[in-house]
Amino acid sequence: MIRKIFKRELKDMLLDWRFAVFAAMLVLLGSVVTVARSADHKQALRDYGTIEIMNSRMLDGGLSVNEGSFFLQPPRRPARMSLIAQGMQESLMERFFLSVYENPLSVLYPSADLLMVMGIVISLGALLLSSDLICGERETGTIRLLAANAVKRSSILLGKWLACLVTLSTGILLLFVVVAVILGLAQPDTWTQTDWGSFAALFLFSLIYASTFLMMGLFLSASTRHSGTAVVMALMVWTVVVFVMPALPVYLARELQPAKSPTYVMISTLRLEKERNEALEKLRAPLRAQKLSDAEMDARIDTNAVRRIWDEFSQKKRKVENPAFEKSMVQGGINLIMQQASPFAAYLIGGTEITGVGVVSAMNFTKFAQKQERFLTEYIQEKWRETLKKNPDASKSTPLDLSGRPRSAFKGDPLLFRMAGMALPLLFLLIFNVLFFMLAWRKFLRYDVR
Repeated sequence: MIRKIFKRELKDMLLDWRFAVFAAMLVLLGSVVTVARSADHKQALRDYGTIEIMNSRMLDGGLSVNEGSFFLQPPRRPARMSLIAQGMQESLMERFFLSVYENPLSVLYPSADLLMVMGIVISLGALLLSSDLICGERETGTIRLLAANAVKRSSILLGKWLACLVTLSTGILLLFVVVAVILGLAQPDTWTQTDWGSFAALFLFSLIYASTFLMMGLFLSASTRHSGTAVVMALMVWTVVVFVMPALPVYLARELQPAKSPTYVMISTLRLEKERNEALEKLRAPLRAQKLSDAEMDARIDTNAVRRIWDEFSQKKRKVENPAFEKSMVQGGINLIMQQASPFAAYLIGGTEITGVGVVSAMNFTKFAQKQERFLTEYIQEKWRETLKKNPDASKSTPLDLSGRPRSAFKGDPLLFRMAGMALPLLFLLIFNVLFFMLAWRKFLRYDVR
């Protein structure tokens, strides 16, 4: 009986004007956003190449100990799947630049990506398609005939859910095919097996996301007796879930775990740096009065006193930065978990993780960048010691030969790593599916079909 109900519902839904509008909106908006993002991706690749060339030339050209720190952290190559989801990719790649020529509208109205479009259109389409599956058929009398023929209500509910899910998956699959063609024509990078695996995983993840709102729509349909009321309720629920719920955890996390603002930390650090520089200047003042060169002052200055000043500065700086950082990390974790109470936010978080531009991937790249910076710092210090052995009068502004420095590039995250980052959002969506199925099932068991 489930098969018969499924076939009937599937035929009706595929011929429904709402499905045509849903598929057209999804494919049209998704295609436009993908084409626009492909141009941004090409520009990001050019910017990345410029940064790489600049870093390489500056390091190969011979930097001093004082000059090299700015170029030690490597930029991240734009992820191939950043066309689908922007995530944290832009903030990681462009940290060297804050251009006064940047369009201010990009800050006021951040550019949308394919993941955002899918999250909005799929959720709205799923709710509108499923919100009258039960109450709408009560109005036409169809569901009364099914009940009169002793059809199990479980068969009715599952048949409708499955037919609606297949209908939505048809539109989603069409979008993914169009996007794959656009990416194949527009993207200069060749996708790897990891990228295609992530693409397939994102498709399955989108189906689970669509199922969540289908279950939600079935619950609303079983909770009302008129299709007009169900549609209004669906629009209200969609507005709250998509626009209101993702924003609330930011404020709740700040209340649950207060943390010092970045401005406070920056001002405190600047004050400590000023105190350190003043203390160092007091040590240098008597030597400077003798009109000694920098090399002579470095040789005669009390190194133990300098070390004490730097150690004291480091301790005070850690006392300011570490608590603020730890509290901000806890605050961010609370916010990240609470945001996934919204299926829409859970979909965006999971989608950015599976495409390799999410928080987990950013943390992985940060560890790589810090490791690379540490290696280069140690290499520069080693070169500085070698330079001092050859030339004891050398100053810290003496250019060093860094052509033999260690070189490595961030290769991206493997598929299993991305899947692990998607695990928590996936768990939330599965819980939502089970929860709303149970609610819809309970409501439908008591539903008066007359």
